[in-house]
Amino acid sequence: MNRDAKTVRLRDKVSFVIGVSNACVTPALAVRVPLWLPLFYTIQVIILIALRYIIYRSKRWHYFVFDVCYYVNILVMLFLWSAPENPLLFVIVFCLTNGPVAWAIITWRNSLVFHSLDKVTSVCIHMFPPLITYVIRWMPTILCSDGDADCLTAFETQRDTRFPALAQLPHISFAQAMIYSNAAYIVWQTLYFLFIMVGRREKVESGLRLTSYSWLLNDTNGKKGFIQKAAFMFGEKYKLYMFMLLQLAYNILTTIPTCFLYSHFWVHTIFLISMFAASVWNGANYYIEVFSRRYNLEVEKMDKKNLKAD
Repeated sequence: MNRDAKTVRLRDKVSFVIGVSNACVTPALAVRVPLWLPLFYTIQVIILIALRYIIYRSKRWHYFVFDVCYYVNILVMLFLWSAPENPLLFVIVFCLTNGPVAWAIITWRNSLVFHSLDKVTSVCIHMFPPLITYVIRWMPTILCSDGDADCLTAFETQRDTRFPALAQLPHISFAQAMIYSNAAYIVWQTLYFLFIMVGRREKVESGLRLTSYSWLLNDTNGKKGFIQKAAFMFGEKYKLYMFMLLQLAYNILTTIPTCFLYSHFWVHTIFLISMFAASVWNGANYYIEVFSRRYNLEVEKMDKKNLKAD
């Protein structure tokens, strides 16, 4: 076995360990010591994004790390460690994580494939942020399953001491959800447009760099699906502007339910379980439909070699 093959296999083994460990450790932390979960998330997401950047840079894919999901992860860490007393920031973080970021698990078909560092990272950066806001929002309810008033008060005090913003947010109004989160989204979109779509346009269009929008829109005939067809509705000249408009519409639509999630524990719980289940289902499809076929082909090749050797 050559060195590159050994490296790939080692990476896949490490990814498998990380993925399985996450599936075991994360819920345990969430229900037993939820205040530890933000640190666990922060350490993990920094390492995974750093590794992704290094790997993607070698493939000239590193402009992907300027996508909105990474921006939202930065906002989450900003709230956790720099501004836990800021209610406006928490509204933004809650709505973006439980809106466009969580729904991206379905729209981008994130797959929980334990041996793939890339797929584990994708699930992590989309699933962990909404889980963090869920735990912060519902920590007293999670820890006081019997609904004891004294227990709820004690853990609300503990949570509000660590995250004072929550004491000022008994609920999130529809107006707050739509205005604050979409304003934050527009800030990202403006920066992305200036830095990537305009500032790095030649590199992207020449194929020297790959981005999420160039990957989606690389079919100039717009035949791949709804996004491509809609983006090319007014011709190739306006495809980037149409793509940005579609992204904004997606952000608005997925943000609408977030104020409802903030007020209803079980709805929020079922929502996150559904998003995680979607990633598991996608992972199952990958293992059964893709990985198993590759594995069978490799086994067949080995059998043929053995027959020839005999």
